Amino acid sequence: MSGLYHLTRKWLAVGIILLFVGTCIIPAMAQDTEKPLPTTRVNTLYVGGSGPGNYTRIQDAVNASTDGDTVYVYDDSSPYQETLSVTHSITLLGENQTTTVIDAIYGYFGVYILADHATMQGFTVLNASWYGIRINASYVTVSQTTVRDCQNEDIYIGETTGPHFIGNLIENDTLSNSLVGILLWRCLNTTIAHNTIFNNSYNGIRIEDSFNNTIIGNRITSSGNAIEEDYGSSNLYTTNLLQNNFCGIYFWAATFDKVIKNTFLDNNRAAYFGTSPLYLLTIILEEFKDHDAFFTSHFHIFGPNVWSQNYWNKPRNLPYPIYGEHVIYLGYWELPYPIIAFDWHPAQEPYDIPGMR
Repeated sequence: MSGLYHLTRKWLAVGIILLFVGTCIIPAMAQDTEKPLPTTRVNTLYVGGSGPGNYTRIQDAVNASTDGDTVYVYDDSSPYQETLSVTHSITLLGENQTTTVIDAIYGYFGVYILADHATMQGFTVLNASWYGIRINASYVTVSQTTVRDCQNEDIYIGETTGPHFIGNLIENDTLSNSLVGILLWRCLNTTIAHNTIFNNSYNGIRIEDSFNNTIIGNRITSSGNAIEEDYGSSNLYTTNLLQNNFCGIYFWAATFDKVIKNTFLDNNRAAYFGTSPLYLLTIILEEFKDHDAFFTSHFHIFGPNVWSQNYWNKPRNLPYPIYGEHVIYLGYWELPYPIIAFDWHPAQEPYDIPGMR
């Protein structure tokens, strides 16, 4: 009888423990199963083609989209004679880069991207009276797109005043027959990579008031200044091919930049740099007075640029000199005097640019 009593007490204790554990686990499980999972609406909207419900105009599909959607544009109805404003974080995808054409018919812009994290790929944009593609947003990607025959810039990212934009990516595009291929203004951490840029009257790539950007692997030919930078700092230029331009690289008030492993071929002038520290100090004080924290916190008045391992039109065993000038402003008078920098380790042969051999 005593053994049965102790056995009964033992099983009773086990039962109480199991009941206690169950009361802890079951509410937790119920909480997990009852908690709704986050849902995202991701749709594909179609433009052109013959599918039921396809849109006729790209802008109508863009207007109907929400963040995360894809607007897929067939080339059947190309050219699409319209201008686009993109205000959602969507993917705008063309069927074919060459044959999916957005003809701005001399509208102010071809495509105006105002939403962060938007993506555009697979189009030709042409005939804008100002900008082919205008980007006023951050973390935007434009790739495998052709922009040509625009009056001013093929691609323009930024604003002359106000907010700055971060983390945009322009890659594998073809830009031509405008004043400027790509213009960055007040941009940070933007990457311009592996683009083909040619026949632009002023600049292939122009950088203004912009910092910590990477320009890598681009081919820029038959333009004014292939690369021009004004009032920038800490930008990296590497493995670009700069050929048959008026000037390969033109820097004015550019500091702490790195120009590394680029190929300079048959330019009227390979490179030039100019500066005026006293004038820059005046600008810094004006920007500080105007509370422009972006410019004043990123621009460095003093700091040499690095020129290294570039190929300068032919093999060289001696350091390659890069000539420039320092300008002192005396009222209405300018007093320039020459300065010089060196590529101490010039390359012995041109660099291969992937996809552009």
